[in-house]
Amino acid sequence: MANYVKVEIFIPVEYKKEGKPISANLDEFEPLLNKLNKKYGGCTTHNIHDNPPYTGYYYDKRGIVVDTLTSVVVLVKKTQVSEAIKYFKKLKENFEQKFEQDFVLITYHSIQTIGTL
Repeated sequence: MANYVKVEIFIPVEYKKEGKPISANLDEFEPLLNKLNKKYGGCTTHNIHDNPPYTGYYYDKRGIVVDTLTSVVVLVKKTQVSEAIKYFKKLKENFEQKFEQDFVLITYHSIQTIGTL
């Protein structure tokens, strides 16, 4: 068994900018996916050119807000966790600004795999 930390990034693919609905240019994510592949040895994503797999609902001062999301999963080696958390924190801040989001969800937790990647 091998120990990793699974990081999941929920990326808004449809959002509002200055009150107007915007669809993300999904080609902009290719450099991110390439960087994650080089930095951590790979990543997994839903087909970003297909229907987004997630719809998020939450309340704020406007009432119910609906986000359309996709996700990217990265397995980080335990030896890279400290650096990875710093990297993903900056990515989160960048996404919140770029997509005008109050909060972009990035989760991480320890996992074990059967075999080594």
